[in-house]
Amino acid sequence: MNRDILESVFGNESLDLESFEKRLASKGGFHLVNDEEFSALSSLSQKNRELESELLSVKNESRIELLLSQTRAKNIKAARAMLDESSVYDENGLNDELLSEHTEKLKRENPWLFEDEAPQVRTVSTFLPKGRTVTKDASRMSDEEFYKNIMKTE
Repeated sequence: MNRDILESVFGNESLDLESFEKRLASKGGFHLVNDEEFSALSSLSQKNRELESELLSVKNESRIELLLSQTRAKNIKAARAMLDESSVYDENGLNDELLSEHTEKLKRENPWLFEDEAPQVRTVSTFLPKGRTVTKDASRMSDEEFYKNIMKTE
């Protein structure tokens, strides 16, 4: 109980918990939380702390995997296994600067884990013979234009 609340309600009277409960009951107030409710509340707050820490670890893991993905790691699990994760945390938790430094260091030491910076250009075949270009839509040409066009390109 906060002493300020007790003092505001009862003034400078005795502020121990038992006298507070008696005084509150005599005024028609509520009873303080019993032991069962208090233990349930403490177990819920403990579970809440566990879930918050689990959520924080999932966020940190996803931030690490996102950075490895952005640096074009070929295999994120392999790159993560080679990354020294204990050195990317400081007293405040996961440090983005340390993480990016260690990722760059990993990239320099193990370039085979990462794709080249320049993405590969892929060509798509049109299945046309080399040198043959289609300038007009053949379905809209007259027969004479069509045969002239074929004879020019071959």
